[in-house]
Amino acid sequence: MKPILIFSSDPFSGKTALALAIGKEFIEKGLRVGYFKPLYFSAIRSGNQWMDEDTLFVQKALPTIMTTFDQNGVFVTPDKYRDLFSEEYRLDLPQRISALFESLTDKLDILLIEGGATFQDGFSLGISAYQSVASFGCCGLLVIHFQDELKLFDTALFAKSLLGESLKGVIINRIPLEVYGLIKEKRCSQLEEMGVPILAAIPEENRLAALTVIEVIEMLHPQVLTKITNPNATIENLTIGAMTAEAALSRFRKQSNKAVITGGDRTDIQLAALETSTTCLILTGNLHPSPLIVRQAEDLGVPILLVPSNTMETIENLEKILGKTRLGQPHKLQMYLDLFRENVNIQKFFSAFDIESFS
Repeated sequence: MKPILIFSSDPFSGKTALALAIGKEFIEKGLRVGYFKPLYFSAIRSGNQWMDEDTLFVQKALPTIMTTFDQNGVFVTPDKYRDLFSEEYRLDLPQRISALFESLTDKLDILLIEGGATFQDGFSLGISAYQSVASFGCCGLLVIHFQDELKLFDTALFAKSLLGESLKGVIINRIPLEVYGLIKEKRCSQLEEMGVPILAAIPEENRLAALTVIEVIEMLHPQVLTKITNPNATIENLTIGAMTAEAALSRFRKQSNKAVITGGDRTDIQLAALETSTTCLILTGNLHPSPLIVRQAEDLGVPILLVPSNTMETIENLEKILGKTRLGQPHKLQMYLDLFRENVNIQKFFSAFDIESFS
C-alpha cells in the first residue's frame, strides 16, 4: 500500500476536492483506494457514529472508496483538549496510525491522507506533514492556493526543504486567470529548475467557490418567504445594505450575482437590490418585509430569507464558507472533475507516485 499525504500551507486550498478527483482516477485505473483524515474538526452523524464532514462527502461522491477509518483519527472538540496534550495521547496517536497502515497493507493499493490546513497542523501530536512523511513513509503531495508569486515560491521551496525527496509533487490551485499563463509557462518551469516537482497548475473557477442559495439555506436555517425557483443559483458577492438608497443602488449596480444582507425594515434598500443583479435577499433581525417587496421578489424569482441574527452575525456566518470550494451539488462536482482533467497530466501524476508499478 502506498500512503499519499495531501497537505497545504493555508486553509481552503482544495485538498478534499483534489483527493476526490485523484481517488476517482485511481479507482478508474482499477486500484483499491482509501481516504483517511487523521484530524478533523467538523463531524456529522452517519448512522450510529459521528463522521468527519469531508470523509462523508468523499464517501457519498465516490462510493467505491474505503473511508471507514474515522475511529483511528481524532475528532477535535474543546473537551478533547484536556486529553490531547497528555504524554500518553501524544504517543498513542502515531502508534494507532502506524497500526492502521499496517492493517491496510493487503487491503488497499493507495491510501489518500488529508493532512492539516498548514505545515504545522498536528505537530504536537506527531502527525504534521514532516512527521507523517518521516514516521509513516508517506509520499507528499502539496496543494498551494495561489495568492502571489513570492508566497508561491516561499511555500514550494520551504516544503521541498522540509520533505526532501518525499515531496513527490506540487499542485498550484486556484490561479487567477490574469496571471495563469505566466504561472503555468514561466514560474512552474523556474520552480522545477529549483528541484520542486510541479504536477499541475489549475486556474481559478469562481463558480466553484461561489455559494448557492441552497447552501445559504443549509447554513443559516432561515424562514423562506418566497418560492425557491433555482436552489443552485450562485452567490459570488455578499453586500451589506446599510447606506442610503441612492448610494446602495450605485453600489449594487457594480456587483452581479450577489446576496444583499439588510434589515427587514429597510424597504428602500430591498427595492434597490431588486432593481439590480441580486441572487437573494437576506433580511436580518426577524423583521418581516412589506408585502410589496415579497410580491416583487416572487415576480423576479429572487428568494427572500429571514434570519433572527443581526447583520454582522449573518455576514460572519456566511464568510466561514464563502471562498471554500464546496462540491455538494452534482453540477459543481462535475465542474471540478472536468477542471482537474483539463489541467492535470494524469500520466505524469501516476509516474511521480510510481503508480504504474501497481498495473
